[in-house]
Amino acid sequence: MLKDFFSTTDRITLEIYFNPYAFHESITRYQVESDGDWTKTKNGYMMKEFGNYAIILYPILPEDSDLIISLSQKIENLDRFRETLMKPGRFKDSITIHIQSDELSTSPELDLEELVGLSLVNDVLSQKGISFKEKDGLILVSIKIERPFTNSKLSEYLSKLAIALKLYYKIKEEQEDIALKTSLNFLQLL
Repeated sequence: MLKDFFSTTDRITLEIYFNPYAFHESITRYQVESDGDWTKTKNGYMMKEFGNYAIILYPILPEDSDLIISLSQKIENLDRFRETLMKPGRFKDSITIHIQSDELSTSPELDLEELVGLSLVNDVLSQKGISFKEKDGLILVSIKIERPFTNSKLSEYLSKLAIALKLYYKIKEEQEDIALKTSLNFLQLL
């Protein structure tokens, strides 16, 4: 069962595609092994399409695992990711999420730059199980989770992750606005 899988340091990777065309383009390189409720590939991927979004999951998990059962039903609130990621300057039509035993986190592929005041932000967000983690000069958004998953619980976690990502971008915008206003004020002194 999945619980045994998580006793190792391995992680599960979940890719969510908000654009079905991008999903179809990305899967052209896979060789389909079986096609059923979940499409499985020879190189260890599982895929499922839901009309307005699609998912790729790896490694292949048992179909009776809590994650597979939860993902087999439509996930609510994915539009929150679209609102945040499908904007000029940061357009992404998919997001990669890593799932480990007690957390969901974004991948470095988002290229989130470091935040000024990161520890202060994390102090505030920690009460909600959210943190911004620095790794190799980039920021990852992390959400604490509890197992087993249900569809509603997974939807809630993904919604929380989307809101935290929106917060990250809002903080970056505010920091840039403050830097510009402060620079303009100092121009008068020169």
